[in-house]
Amino acid sequence: MVFLDVTLQVLGIVAGVLLQDHDTRHAEFQQLPYHRIFIMLFLELNTPEPILEAINYQVLTAFCHTLHILRPAKAPGFAYAWLELVSHRVFIGRMLAITPQQKVRLYAC
Repeated sequence: MVFLDVTLQVLGIVAGVLLQDHDTRHAEFQQLPYHRIFIMLFLELNTPEPILEAINYQVLTAFCHTLHILRPAKAPGFAYAWLELVSHRVFIGRMLAITPQQKVRLYAC
């Protein structure tokens, strides 16, 4: 699906720019703009619409992989925003709503 491909590309680009910005600015790195981009994108992609409900698992998987790439060991300046994203009520709710088989595939990557 084209919509999902575009979403994956956007997540990849934002994550790449974040890592580059983090490596360049070090102590002057600002995590809030990236946090806002990720949270707004995630919330928009999880609105209760039929087209989005069909690709909910793929969107969740894409965000999980992106958050894995941006983990605190890789980007320590993004740690607080990362923690807030992972502990967001919508993200936790979506993670708890998937089936056990989907969870195994999600954690196996």
